[in-house]
Amino acid sequence: MDKTNSLAVYQDAYEVVMNLNLGPDRDAALSLLMTNMERQYHIPMQAHPEWNAKHRKVITLYRKIADSRTTI
Repeated sequence: MDKTNSLAVYQDAYEVVMNLNLGPDRDAALSLLMTNMERQYHIPMQAHPEWNAKHRKVITLYRKIADSRTTI
């Protein structure tokens, strides 16, 4: 599977997770999605403007997932 198609899979998974009840289970599922994206796309741990510009769709979804969590 290429990375473009897998991004759609992450988006679909995000939508499924967001249908879970608000709470620790949903936050855990969102965290897992983020970890999987970090591994697949090699998302840097610190802000990296060049990487973000090059991978705009990836970082946009990653931030959307991060912002959906209720705990850190």
